[in-house]
Amino acid sequence: MAITVNDIEYSWGDITLRQGGTEITGFKAVSYADAVEREAVYGAGRHKLGMTRGKYTTEQGSLTCYLKQEREIIAARGDGWADGDPFELEVRYAAPGQDTHVDIVEGCRWAGTGGGGEEGSSPLEREMKFDFMRIKRDGVYLVADRKSVV
Repeated sequence: MAITVNDIEYSWGDITLRQGGTEITGFKAVSYADAVEREAVYGAGRHKLGMTRGKYTTEQGSLTCYLKQEREIIAARGDGWADGDPFELEVRYAAPGQDTHVDIVEGCRWAGTGGGGEEGSSPLEREMKFDFMRIKRDGVYLVADRKSVV
């Protein structure tokens, strides 16, 4: 059973984002995911004999930000901005009276961004895609590093 303090859940205003130690404020969405892909093992008969340990996978992440923030990120990385050194994204969830949770998205590399605009009074947005190696949630990984498994 989940415990909620004062009936308050984390919300958008409770998220802070840092890239390489620099806080990013001009963003409106961040997305990243990892999973374990397992395969069922069958033999004679209709029932599973077991399943494999699987392999760790990540999906391409994205950062939806405003044009100004996108251009600041690109300018800071320079020419060949997708080929630069890998970086970490730190996503922090902190609400008054709640525990702080930190996700570290490790080994990130920019994979591209969009362009264009549309009529209206809304600010221009860009979806910046990134690839990454692993996610550490509150200090733990979905799959332990093989070096740490005995």
